[in-house]
Amino acid sequence: MMDQPDTGLITQIADDIATHAPFNAYADRMSDTLDAGYDIQDQVAAMLQARGIRAAPCGYKLAVNAQHLMAHFALSAPCFGRLFSDQKWQSPAQLSAADYSDLWIEVEIMAVMARDLPPRPGGHDRASAEAAVALYLPAIELVDARGLEIATARLSSVVAQNITTEGIVVGGPGLAPAALEVATLPVRLTFDGQVVGETTGTAPQHPGDALAALANHLGARGGMLKAGDVVICGTHLPPPSIGGAGHVVADMGPLGTVEFTIS
Repeated sequence: MMDQPDTGLITQIADDIATHAPFNAYADRMSDTLDAGYDIQDQVAAMLQARGIRAAPCGYKLAVNAQHLMAHFALSAPCFGRLFSDQKWQSPAQLSAADYSDLWIEVEIMAVMARDLPPRPGGHDRASAEAAVALYLPAIELVDARGLEIATARLSSVVAQNITTEGIVVGGPGLAPAALEVATLPVRLTFDGQVVGETTGTAPQHPGDALAALANHLGARGGMLKAGDVVICGTHLPPPSIGGAGHVVADMGPLGTVEFTIS
C-alpha cells in the first residue's frame, strides 16, 4: 500500500473528472499497484464530495470482470469503483450530451442490497451474497472514457480515477435472485430504433459471484456492502460509443427494460 499521495495529485484527478479532461495516467506520480489505486480512489471520492462535484455514494460498479480482461491483467477478482447518488437516474431518463466528452454505454445487471453484508469467516460466496440481495434490475452504465482504452491501460491509474464511470440509468421491473436465469438472459440494445448490439447469456460472470468478490474486497479494506447499496455487475455487450443525440433502449428480456434520451 502506498504512502500518502500528494494533495496536488488528488486535486488534479478530481479536476479532470469534473471537467471531462482527457485521461492522464499520472504514471510518474503514483505507484503502479491496485492498492495504491484504491487509496487514491478513496481520497478522490472524498474530495469530489467535499467540493460539491458529487453527492453521497450510492453503491459500486464492478469492472474488468470479463474472463479475457482478468487474464490480460492477471487478476483473481474484478476491480471496483464508486457510484454517486447524483448520477443515478430512473428510466426513462433525459441526459445532456454536454455533460460528457466521450460517452460509452454498458448494459448490466444491477443488484439492490436488502441488508448489510459484513465480512464473514472464509469469505462470501454466491449463495451468501445473493441472500442479501433484494432485487436484480436492468441498468445502463454511463462511461466517459475520455480517450481511455482499457485493454492497454495502466490499471492502477484507471482504478485511481474511479474507472471513468459517470453514473447509471436504472430500469425494471426486475427479478428476485432465485428467478434470474443468467445463462439464458437476452440483451438487445437499440439506438434510435436501430439494433446496435444483441446477445444471450453473456454476463461477464454470475452477478452473485461478482457481489461475493466485491464484498470480500471491501471487507479486506475495512468496509462492507450496506442495505440500500446498488451494484452494477459488468457489461454484457462490448460498449458502443454514443455520439450526439438519440434514444437508447436496452431490453433484458424477463429482467425488464431501461432507456434514456440524450440531447
